[in-house]
Amino acid sequence: MSSTWLTVAMAVSRYVAICHPLHARRIIGRSFATLTLAGVFVVSVLANVPRFLRQRIAAIPCREGGHFYFVDVPSIHRKAGFTAAELN
Repeated sequence: MSSTWLTVAMAVSRYVAICHPLHARRIIGRSFATLTLAGVFVVSVLANVPRFLRQRIAAIPCREGGHFYFVDVPSIHRKAGFTAAELN
């Protein structure tokens, strides 16, 4: 998600540089790039918080010792036709 928004931010800054070259020198600079990167990072993390909260890590003990870890999605979020047997 962040790579898409970084591409959009770069396209916007190129648009400003080409279509408004007199204003571009005041707008585009190191501080603009820093704020854009920080903004894209924060928005990407906040947009993915529901995904992080929806999933959980589950563990199955193995015969040889240790555990097998996998992402367990609650049944309400599973696609139709998905069975628990597919995890094994």
